[in-house]
Amino acid sequence: MKSFLALTLLILCQFSFAQKYPCNTKEIEPLEIAEKISPFNLHNDIDEFVKILEEVHVNPYMKISKEEFYNAVDELKNSINDSLTRQQFYQVFTPLVDRLNDSHTGVKFPRGIWKHYQYESNGLFFPMEIAVTQDKRIFIKHDFSEHNIPKETEILSINSVGARQIINTFLKYEHSPLEKSSIKRLERKFIDFIWWVFDFRGPYTLETRAGTFIVQGQTWKEYQSNKDEFTQDQKLPKEKISLKEIDYQTCILKIGSFSISMDDFKLKIEEQFKEIQKKGYKNLIIDVRNNGGGIDDNGKAVVDYITDKPYSIGLNSRFMMKRSKRYDNSLKCEFPWAFRWMVNLKTFAWINKKYRLVFNRLRRIPYGENLDVEVPLEELNENPHRFKGNVYVLINHNSYSATTNFAGGIKDYKIGTIIGTETGDCPTGFGNNFYFQLQNSNLRCHSSTTFIVRPNGNMDMSHGVIPDFIVEQTIEDTAENKDTVMDFTLDLIKRYSSVK
Repeated sequence: MKSFLALTLLILCQFSFAQKYPCNTKEIEPLEIAEKISPFNLHNDIDEFVKILEEVHVNPYMKISKEEFYNAVDELKNSINDSLTRQQFYQVFTPLVDRLNDSHTGVKFPRGIWKHYQYESNGLFFPMEIAVTQDKRIFIKHDFSEHNIPKETEILSINSVGARQIINTFLKYEHSPLEKSSIKRLERKFIDFIWWVFDFRGPYTLETRAGTFIVQGQTWKEYQSNKDEFTQDQKLPKEKISLKEIDYQTCILKIGSFSISMDDFKLKIEEQFKEIQKKGYKNLIIDVRNNGGGIDDNGKAVVDYITDKPYSIGLNSRFMMKRSKRYDNSLKCEFPWAFRWMVNLKTFAWINKKYRLVFNRLRRIPYGENLDVEVPLEELNENPHRFKGNVYVLINHNSYSATTNFAGGIKDYKIGTIIGTETGDCPTGFGNNFYFQLQNSNLRCHSSTTFIVRPNGNMDMSHGVIPDFIVEQTIEDTAENKDTVMDFTLDLIKRYSSVK
């Protein structure tokens, strides 16, 4: 009888948690796609977003005043007088959130609608890989359609909407504090936004420099098949971490992502640096161009192999985090169903070594306040495979998040020479997303919970990490299969070697 009562209490505790703090996102069903939601319910969703934002965000009004944002909220609510579908609400709601100017706070399109359009209704997607320039022009990287329009052809308009208007509209849905970064991000989100924002679903009328074409569009299966074939033809590396020898003195360590699990990443990096040490290279090029980020500690793991200078624990000088009940309870979702009822900040800190120091400090401050700490320099461990030669780091506008943090550490601690273009994120800025779903529209949102300051203490958030040598890879360079940034780096190494 006692065992039965204990089991019942456990189930009740877990059921209570599940009701208040759902771990799973509700997926939109096909019948709900065309469903119209009343203005009253949409207004409530907007209010719910603001309420949760202010509870979990470390400082939502750092880049826009609270008064200005509240006025924008009222303006949006007053403009919603009729019922809207979820897609229509996404189109008017997302630009409001984008005004916070925080790349880690935003709105995601409902997964169920996307999935239905992909796999069930056989929607017709825009069948091209495109490139967008900083002056807001659109070029074809590769045409998968029946027309085989030549590479690097400029697209002037799609369905009579001019290229510049397309890009300016899309930028309202791409939340990054750096416009040049947002423009680059549009390349991988282009086919999504074509129908999310403009509702273009094929056929597509393309006005280009090579003439006007009617492009029928392709199903998701057709598009993915063509894209996979294109990727294989391009011989793009599938390995997220790879080592390539240039000559007996120089090698390239390509890191395509920091999103690998910490244990796997550290094993792979150790393997690469053992090989670097074995070959006795004097020049190491670390290529993190187009690395979208991931786990900050993975970047730190690389730093440990290339410097013997002290550096801070998180490659930053200051760390702030908001304490909220919502965030505390979201941690429960990382554990199996049966154990969530017993998880709190204390138990989470005990189990998770990575966050132990932060969460032990965080749980001592009241809800609604920020943990604000100066980050100390870390004592270096012995590393028998530490590289002692010249380090060059390649970055570009597609180097985001943890990659920006890594590049900021390289720059501020003067560990190596940085070459390329400005990173896509600011090395001082927001991070650590808290995810939540709005009750009526089911739009999935996310909000920053932390704020970090780069190692040199600079609070400026108007630009990314600036390279020591600014080298731009142009559309023309790519068309001619030139890697201008790499060529510049190898030439620089030769010049430095000849001087020595």
